[in-house]
Amino acid sequence: MEAKLASIDGGVGAVCFSTGMAAITAVFLTLLKAGDHLIVSKYLFGNTASLLDTLENFGVEISRVDGTDVQNVIDARQDNTRMVFVESVANPGTQVADMVKIGEFCQQEELVYIVDNTILSACLFKPKAVGASMVIHS
Repeated sequence: MEAKLASIDGGVGAVCFSTGMAAITAVFLTLLKAGDHLIVSKYLFGNTASLLDTLENFGVEISRVDGTDVQNVIDARQDNTRMVFVESVANPGTQVADMVKIGEFCQQEELVYIVDNTILSACLFKPKAVGASMVIHS
């Protein structure tokens, strides 16, 4: 199943978890540490937003921005920024981040760019095409 998912997304590998929240938690806890900065869309699934509060308790600095305008992401960038996280289509508000320009910015700044593509799935949208470093589905 993991090989098929990687192939569908155009990735080099995949890891399956029992829930989407388990996947998101694993990514954040693996790639971030106290003192790191994470830029996220302020339009996120409720449980993901709650997880961010927990990450802040672990010493990860979080900037919640309106990802529909890449300038907000650019303005939030700090020296300790490691990652940008958006949902392809926000759940439940359906806002759509400026994924192409965010991807270009992340590549330029060498930031990890993670797109939660749960709403659209790989059938409708390929986050790797806009520069996503990682794709999460639930």
